[in-house]
Amino acid sequence: MLQSRILLIAIVLSIIISIPLLWYFNMFYNKQYAINSLPQEISASLQPRILAFGDSLTAGLGVDIREAYPTLLEEKLNKNGYEWKVINAGISGETTAGGVRRASFVAERTKPDIIILALGANDALRALPTKEVERNLNSILDAFQSSAPSAKIILAGMRAPRNLGVTYTNQFDEIYPRIAQERNIPLIPFLLEGVALVPELNLSDGIHPNPEGHRRIAQMIFPYVEREVKLLSIPREE
Repeated sequence: MLQSRILLIAIVLSIIISIPLLWYFNMFYNKQYAINSLPQEISASLQPRILAFGDSLTAGLGVDIREAYPTLLEEKLNKNGYEWKVINAGISGETTAGGVRRASFVAERTKPDIIILALGANDALRALPTKEVERNLNSILDAFQSSAPSAKIILAGMRAPRNLGVTYTNQFDEIYPRIAQERNIPLIPFLLEGVALVPELNLSDGIHPNPEGHRRIAQMIFPYVEREVKLLSIPREE
Protein backbone atom coordinates (compact mmCIF):
# COMPACT_ATOMS: atom_id res chain seq x y z
CA MET A 1 0.00 0.00 0.00
CA LEU A 2 2.80 2.43 0.95
CA GLN A 3 4.68 1.64 -2.23
CA SER A 4 1.54 2.36 -4.29
CA ARG A 5 1.11 5.76 -2.63
CA ILE A 6 4.76 6.64 -3.20
CA LEU A 7 4.43 5.63 -6.85
CA LEU A 8 1.27 7.72 -7.23
CA ILE A 9 2.96 10.77 -5.64
CA ALA A 10 5.96 10.34 -7.95
CA ILE A 11 3.68 10.23 -11.00
CA VAL A 12 1.80 13.36 -9.94
CA LEU A 13 5.05 15.24 -9.24
CA SER A 14 6.49 14.24 -12.62
CA ILE A 15 3.38 15.56 -14.37
CA ILE A 16 3.53 18.86 -12.45
CA ILE A 17 7.21 19.28 -13.30
CA SER A 18 6.74 18.36 -16.96
CA ILE A 19 4.01 20.94 -17.71
CA PRO A 20 6.25 24.04 -17.56
CA LEU A 21 9.02 22.16 -19.37
CA LEU A 22 6.64 21.26 -22.21
CA TRP A 23 5.39 24.84 -22.35
CA TYR A 24 8.96 26.16 -22.56
CA PHE A 25 9.90 23.64 -25.26
CA ASN A 26 6.83 24.54 -27.29
CA MET A 27 7.61 28.28 -27.11
CA PHE A 28 11.29 27.66 -27.93
CA TYR A 29 10.39 25.38 -30.86
CA ASN A 30 7.96 27.88 -32.34
CA LYS A 31 10.49 30.69 -32.09
CA GLN A 32 13.29 28.60 -33.59
CA TYR A 33 10.99 27.43 -36.39
CA ALA A 34 10.08 31.03 -37.11
CA ILE A 35 13.76 32.00 -37.19
CA ASN A 36 14.79 29.14 -39.46
CA SER A 37 11.91 29.71 -41.87
CA LEU A 38 12.95 33.30 -42.68
CA PRO A 39 15.68 34.42 -45.10
CA GLN A 40 18.72 35.46 -43.07
CA GLU A 41 19.47 38.63 -45.05
CA ILE A 42 16.03 40.19 -44.68
CA SER A 43 16.53 42.41 -41.64
CA ALA A 44 19.61 44.09 -43.15
CA SER A 45 17.98 44.97 -46.48
CA LEU A 46 16.61 48.44 -47.17
CA GLN A 47 14.34 47.11 -49.91
CA PRO A 48 10.63 47.67 -49.18
CA ARG A 49 9.00 44.39 -48.30
CA ILE A 50 5.79 42.45 -48.04
CA LEU A 51 5.30 39.74 -45.44
CA ALA A 52 3.12 36.83 -46.57
CA PHE A 53 2.12 35.28 -43.24
CA GLY A 54 0.24 32.03 -43.62
CA ASP A 55 0.14 28.25 -43.67
CA SER A 56 0.91 25.58 -46.29
CA LEU A 57 -1.07 27.51 -48.91
CA THR A 58 1.50 30.30 -48.54
CA ALA A 59 4.53 28.08 -47.87
CA GLY A 60 3.88 26.23 -51.14
CA LEU A 61 3.45 22.70 -49.87
CA GLY A 62 4.11 20.23 -52.67
CA VAL A 63 5.70 22.74 -55.05
CA ASP A 64 9.08 24.41 -55.30
CA ILE A 65 9.20 27.59 -53.19
CA ARG A 66 9.94 29.49 -56.41
CA GLU A 67 6.53 28.36 -57.66
CA ALA A 68 4.63 29.46 -54.53
CA TYR A 69 2.46 32.57 -54.81
CA PRO A 70 4.69 34.85 -52.65
CA THR A 71 7.62 34.39 -55.06
CA LEU A 72 5.34 34.80 -58.08
CA LEU A 73 3.84 37.93 -56.53
CA GLU A 74 7.31 39.40 -56.09
CA GLU A 75 8.14 38.65 -59.72
CA LYS A 76 4.93 40.29 -60.89
CA LEU A 77 5.60 43.38 -58.77
CA ASN A 78 9.13 43.66 -60.14
CA LYS A 79 7.92 43.28 -63.72
CA ASN A 80 5.51 46.14 -63.12
CA GLY A 81 8.24 48.43 -61.87
CA TYR A 82 7.91 47.88 -58.11
CA GLU A 83 11.23 46.80 -56.61
CA TRP A 84 9.72 45.08 -53.61
CA LYS A 85 10.68 41.93 -51.74
CA VAL A 86 8.01 39.39 -50.76
CA ILE A 87 8.93 37.30 -47.71
CA ASN A 88 7.37 33.86 -47.53
CA ALA A 89 6.51 33.30 -43.85
CA GLY A 90 4.19 30.37 -44.45
CA ILE A 91 4.40 27.29 -42.22
CA SER A 92 2.65 24.07 -43.18
CA GLY A 93 0.01 22.99 -40.68
CA GLU A 94 -0.16 26.43 -39.08
CA THR A 95 -3.40 27.42 -37.36
CA THR A 96 -4.45 30.86 -36.18
CA ALA A 97 -3.32 29.84 -32.67
CA GLY A 98 0.16 29.11 -34.02
CA GLY A 99 0.09 32.44 -35.81
CA VAL A 100 -0.55 34.23 -32.52
CA ARG A 101 2.61 32.71 -31.03
CA ARG A 102 4.95 33.88 -33.78
CA ALA A 103 3.33 37.04 -35.16
CA SER A 104 5.25 39.58 -33.06
CA PHE A 105 8.63 37.94 -33.56
CA VAL A 106 8.25 37.59 -37.33
CA ALA A 107 7.04 41.18 -37.74
CA GLU A 108 9.91 42.52 -35.62
CA ARG A 109 12.43 40.42 -37.53
CA THR A 110 11.23 41.30 -41.05
CA LYS A 111 10.11 44.93 -40.56
CA PRO A 112 7.45 44.72 -43.31
CA ASP A 113 5.79 47.62 -45.10
CA ILE A 114 2.81 45.46 -46.05
CA ILE A 115 1.52 42.28 -44.40
CA ILE A 116 -0.74 39.71 -46.04
CA LEU A 117 -2.43 37.69 -43.29
CA ALA A 118 -3.56 34.39 -44.79
CA LEU A 119 -4.45 32.03 -41.95
CA GLY A 120 -7.49 30.01 -40.96
CA ALA A 121 -7.66 27.20 -43.51
CA ASN A 122 -6.38 24.58 -41.06
CA ASP A 123 -8.75 25.86 -38.37
CA ALA A 124 -11.64 25.26 -40.77
CA LEU A 125 -10.42 21.80 -41.75
CA ARG A 126 -10.41 20.91 -38.03
CA ALA A 127 -13.78 22.62 -37.49
CA LEU A 128 -12.33 24.67 -34.64
CA PRO A 129 -14.79 27.02 -32.89
CA THR A 130 -15.34 30.13 -35.01
CA LYS A 131 -15.18 32.45 -32.00
CA GLU A 132 -11.73 31.08 -31.23
CA VAL A 133 -10.60 31.59 -34.82
CA GLU A 134 -11.84 35.17 -34.83
CA ARG A 135 -10.21 35.90 -31.48
CA ASN A 136 -6.89 34.52 -32.74
CA LEU A 137 -7.00 36.53 -35.95
CA ASN A 138 -7.64 39.70 -33.98
CA SER A 139 -4.75 38.83 -31.66
CA ILE A 140 -2.45 38.40 -34.67
CA LEU A 141 -3.55 41.75 -36.05
CA ASP A 142 -2.96 43.37 -32.66
CA ALA A 143 0.53 41.87 -32.58
CA PHE A 144 1.29 43.18 -36.07
CA GLN A 145 0.02 46.65 -35.23
CA SER A 146 2.20 46.68 -32.11
CA SER A 147 5.35 45.20 -33.67
CA ALA A 148 5.08 46.87 -37.09
CA PRO A 149 2.83 49.90 -36.49
CA SER A 150 3.49 51.51 -39.88
CA ALA A 151 2.77 48.37 -41.89
CA LYS A 152 -0.37 48.18 -44.03
CA ILE A 153 -2.27 44.94 -43.48
CA ILE A 154 -4.27 43.00 -46.06
CA LEU A 155 -6.52 40.23 -44.75
CA ALA A 156 -6.93 37.19 -47.00
CA GLY A 157 -10.25 35.47 -46.44
CA MET A 158 -10.71 31.73 -46.09
CA ARG A 159 -13.79 29.58 -46.46
CA ALA A 160 -14.82 26.49 -44.55
CA PRO A 161 -15.41 23.16 -46.35
CA ARG A 162 -19.08 22.90 -47.29
CA ASN A 163 -19.38 19.44 -45.74
CA LEU A 164 -19.18 20.97 -42.25
CA GLY A 165 -22.76 22.13 -42.47
CA VAL A 166 -24.52 25.38 -43.24
CA THR A 167 -24.33 26.78 -39.70
CA TYR A 168 -20.58 26.32 -39.29
CA THR A 169 -19.65 27.40 -42.82
CA ASN A 170 -21.74 30.57 -42.58
CA GLN A 171 -20.26 31.46 -39.19
CA PHE A 172 -16.73 30.82 -40.42
CA ASP A 173 -17.09 32.64 -43.74
CA GLU A 174 -18.44 35.73 -41.97
CA ILE A 175 -15.32 36.11 -39.80
CA TYR A 176 -13.10 37.76 -42.40
CA PRO A 177 -15.50 40.41 -43.77
CA ARG A 178 -16.45 41.34 -40.21
CA ILE A 179 -12.83 41.78 -39.07
CA ALA A 180 -11.95 43.76 -42.21
CA GLN A 181 -14.90 46.07 -41.68
CA GLU A 182 -14.28 46.55 -37.96
CA ARG A 183 -10.59 47.30 -38.49
CA ASN A 184 -10.99 49.13 -41.78
CA ILE A 185 -8.38 47.02 -43.57
CA PRO A 186 -8.42 45.68 -47.16
CA LEU A 187 -9.95 42.24 -47.64
CA ILE A 188 -9.15 39.64 -50.28
CA PRO A 189 -12.52 37.83 -50.12
CA PHE A 190 -11.07 34.33 -50.67
CA LEU A 191 -7.39 33.45 -51.12
CA LEU A 192 -8.26 30.42 -53.27
CA GLU A 193 -10.84 32.17 -55.47
CA GLY A 194 -10.98 30.36 -58.82
CA VAL A 195 -8.53 27.72 -57.60
CA ALA A 196 -10.30 25.75 -54.86
CA LEU A 197 -11.97 22.54 -56.04
CA VAL A 198 -10.57 22.91 -59.58
CA PRO A 199 -8.70 19.62 -60.18
CA GLU A 200 -6.29 20.95 -62.80
CA LEU A 201 -5.17 23.74 -60.45
CA ASN A 202 -4.48 21.56 -57.41
CA LEU A 203 -2.20 18.74 -56.37
CA SER A 204 -3.51 15.18 -56.07
CA ASP A 205 -4.70 15.88 -52.51
CA GLY A 206 -7.31 18.25 -53.94
CA ILE A 207 -6.42 20.88 -51.31
CA HIS A 208 -3.07 22.46 -52.13
CA PRO A 209 -2.52 24.46 -55.33
CA ASN A 210 -0.13 23.19 -57.97
CA PRO A 211 2.22 25.62 -59.76
CA GLU A 212 -0.55 26.87 -62.04
CA GLY A 213 -2.85 27.28 -59.05
CA HIS A 214 -0.24 29.43 -57.30
CA ARG A 215 0.15 31.49 -60.46
CA ARG A 216 -3.60 32.15 -60.43
CA ILE A 217 -3.45 33.18 -56.74
CA ALA A 218 -0.61 35.63 -57.39
CA GLN A 219 -2.53 37.06 -60.32
CA MET A 220 -5.71 37.43 -58.29
CA ILE A 221 -4.17 39.14 -55.25
CA PHE A 222 -1.86 41.42 -57.25
CA PRO A 223 -4.37 44.31 -57.59
CA TYR A 224 -4.96 44.34 -53.82
CA VAL A 225 -1.24 44.48 -53.16
CA GLU A 226 -0.49 47.00 -55.90
CA ARG A 227 -3.10 49.35 -54.48
CA GLU A 228 -1.27 49.40 -51.12
CA VAL A 229 2.15 49.65 -52.74
CA LYS A 230 1.07 52.78 -54.62
CA LEU A 231 -0.14 54.37 -51.38
CA LEU A 232 3.16 53.87 -49.57
CA SER A 233 6.25 56.00 -49.74
CA ILE A 234 9.35 53.99 -50.49
CA PRO A 235 12.07 55.40 -48.17
CA ARG A 236 12.78 53.18 -45.14
CA GLU A 237 14.44 53.89 -41.83
CA GLU A 238 16.35 51.26 -39.88
